[in-house]
Amino acid sequence: MLGKISPVKIYPNFYSDRYKIRKDHKEKKFSGIYLFLNNANYLKMYVGQSKNILGRMNNYLNHSYLKERKNKQPFPKALLKHGTDNFTLIIIEYVPINLLDVREIFWIALLQPYYNILKGGKQTDKEYFHTEETKTRLRARAKGKVLSPRTKALISVSTSGSRNPFFGLTHTKETLSRMSLANSAGNVIISNEFKEWLFSVSSVKLLARWLDSTSFTISKVIKDSSLFRGGWYFSRYPFTAGASPKFITNLRRNWWSKSNRNYQKNKR
Repeated sequence: MLGKISPVKIYPNFYSDRYKIRKDHKEKKFSGIYLFLNNANYLKMYVGQSKNILGRMNNYLNHSYLKERKNKQPFPKALLKHGTDNFTLIIIEYVPINLLDVREIFWIALLQPYYNILKGGKQTDKEYFHTEETKTRLRARAKGKVLSPRTKALISVSTSGSRNPFFGLTHTKETLSRMSLANSAGNVIISNEFKEWLFSVSSVKLLARWLDSTSFTISKVIKDSSLFRGGWYFSRYPFTAGASPKFITNLRRNWWSKSNRNYQKNKR
């Protein structure tokens, strides 16, 4: 798709090239269509329009502006997540203001950019939230996607050291408390796919260790009441009132190890 573009300007590093962007557009108000590429994954794009491209780019370089819009639009959230230095800016074309809507709709239809949730035109500036149907489709599209070694390497580089959004920061007491709760002691009930209580373990953290998983994943499975690895439900309470476990205490670990080995074998 990108081969169909004959760009006017290309800025490989949006943040590092900010002075050049300002120099190229400071003489007058340029109106046009622009494209952002996520350098870690070129399939993730965003197409936008602006009556004043320099003004819009200055907004995207403004951390407060991005934070204000991160829960309303996917692209500002992506800039905050990945960093402005991990995006390439392409000015696709300069066009008169009266043609902006038409040209934006054309380029969105052609490129099908990942971060655009609307078809373009005047509706783009309105606050928008995903419908439940759209969320379901996005989850289905992302499920099972395997990243290439190159993409994994780029992601690793882009989030290491000072580029990591958590670099130099520490968790608040409230966050530490929530993390502790996620790993907390307290029975976790393991049930089979028929929601029959098999046995219990004493904490999320212990269960995660047995499964070679994470406390976050286990907590999410509990919260969503979803099947883990296609075979087990985790919950704080039994699904059936008055139910009792099928296995006694000294069989729990042996049973689980055997079941998990069978899962890993079938997976291969």
